[in-house]
Amino acid sequence: MKSIFTYLGGFFLLSTILISCSKDMQNETRQQTAAPQVIKATVPAGQTYILNMGAGTSASIVTQALHYQLSEIATAPNGGAVYKYTAGKGYSGADEVTLQQTATYTAQSGGGCHSNHTNGSTTTTTFKTVVIKFDVAN
Repeated sequence: MKSIFTYLGGFFLLSTILISCSKDMQNETRQQTAAPQVIKATVPAGQTYILNMGAGTSASIVTQALHYQLSEIATAPNGGAVYKYTAGKGYSGADEVTLQQTATYTAQSGGGCHSNHTNGSTTTTTFKTVVIKFDVAN
């Protein structure tokens, strides 16, 4: 009778360890929304304003500027997003654009149940609204 309880206890302990290890090995995805960022930029007429958003980012224009000759998102050499703005010819005054920036980062986790195994990865995607308020000066 004692050996049955010993076997059941051992089985329960082994089952608990295996379940916790399998949970550690799963990949995890997280999404975060950052607070909006407001950038105030003075742009001399005829010159181009450039905002480099960094590697691992992508972006889209949510609200287009009203008085632009060039207002676009391009890809930087590092693969990240770059926003470029040039005011329309002869325009001076205020203008504004709203961008949605997305950054995705993956981190590998290690250790856990078996130190020689990778337990999985955590992918974090951050969404950030960027508002650029231009002061175009002649």
